[in-house]
Amino acid sequence: MANAGQKTGRKGKSVFTKNIKITGKMDRPCIELCNAINSIPGLQTTHSCCGHSKKFFEIGLVAKTVDDLYPLTKCIDFFTLKTWDWKLSAVHIIEVCVPWNNLDKLRVGFILHSGKSIGQKAYAQSRKIAEVLKDKRKRNSYVFEKN
Repeated sequence: MANAGQKTGRKGKSVFTKNIKITGKMDRPCIELCNAINSIPGLQTTHSCCGHSKKFFEIGLVAKTVDDLYPLTKCIDFFTLKTWDWKLSAVHIIEVCVPWNNLDKLRVGFILHSGKSIGQKAYAQSRKIAEVLKDKRKRNSYVFEKN
């Protein structure tokens, strides 16, 4: 597992993005989705693990506001993935590495996980989520409309 924002290049060398401190190697299947999540204003990934075909795919993240999660929740629903397996769960933050000044005020983080989907099925679904997030960002169509 490693913090997101890292792209693994040739020979396992790391390339940093968004000035995020990387604390280890990153699982290749996680990179595309972590980068897509990190491109959403107000969201920052904290860790990831592809599950290595033995357990669920997982990405940890924090959000500046709950509304910032809206684009992600729209991409893990049944209409996008044709499954209810993927979940976004709230968790208590013990320690995370994010470059926000209000980190001391963050006490809740989130775990995006693939539930029953593991291995190649989870990897394919994570690519689909990343693809939809990138498309929505390109079209700027995931902005949460406040009443």
